[in-house]
Amino acid sequence: SRVAAMRRVQEQNPMTTLAGRLAAAGFTEEEVATLRRRQGENQMRQVELDDRARREGWVNTPRYYEEINRLFDDTDPIRSELGDDAFDRYLYATGRPNRIRVTQVIETSPAEQAGFRSGDIIVSYGGERLFSTQQLTGLRSEGERGATVNVEIVRDGIPMQIAIPRGPMGIQTSPDLVDPSG
Repeated sequence: SRVAAMRRVQEQNPMTTLAGRLAAAGFTEEEVATLRRRQGENQMRQVELDDRARREGWVNTPRYYEEINRLFDDTDPIRSELGDDAFDRYLYATGRPNRIRVTQVIETSPAEQAGFRSGDIIVSYGGERLFSTQQLTGLRSEGERGATVNVEIVRDGIPMQIAIPRGPMGIQTSPDLVDPSG
């Protein structure tokens, strides 16, 4: 059948498989095998969590979403094993967001006063590489409120630094998937 033929073509294209995407992102055969195993473990943890939440009656509740986010937070051991650059390539190859895009800057906010614009991509906050909006939220709340912190952004392909007081920035963000190779 036509569907079966299309599946065979997809299976023959290495970029349609996780292993192919990881290899294309520069991971060795051994690293690909380890990452595939780890991703399978993560998927099973999600399936187990979903099953437990359904059985206990807390699926689609704030607790459920907190638990899901915890499964996929960026303190994942994979990040510490790979380092930030390789973790960035891993996220991209697996289709997971690897950037934080500013979608709105609130007028008169610290972010507007510092020069943030809608469309900016936040790369790091206070020297710590960011991969999720949850991570940014946590970092904004650490340290002394009002202390100046440097935020690395990319605007229209140009890296730059913006200094802003630590605390609420006055931005809305969304996760984004950006090819780390440029």
